[in-house]
Amino acid sequence: MGFSLEEIRALLDLAGQRDRDCGEVDALASQHLVEVDRKIADLQSLRRQLSAAISTCAGGTVAECRILEAFSSDMANVQNGAQG
Repeated sequence: MGFSLEEIRALLDLAGQRDRDCGEVDALASQHLVEVDRKIADLQSLRRQLSAAISTCAGGTVAECRILEAFSSDMANVQNGAQG
């Protein structure tokens, strides 16, 4: 289900304490669900960006490639963010 090693360790620890309330398990699972939802939102955003870049492609030469232009723009933004 995509749990991290740390989360799995915590869940296994809790599984060994069978008389405990399952509230901690629910809390861990709920926190993980929030992270899964964030990842889905990030991937949906990435999909929209990639789809938009692909839809601008009109063929031609690599020098005129809108996808590479978008990629170069993203890389410049990343580099500027790292420097600033």
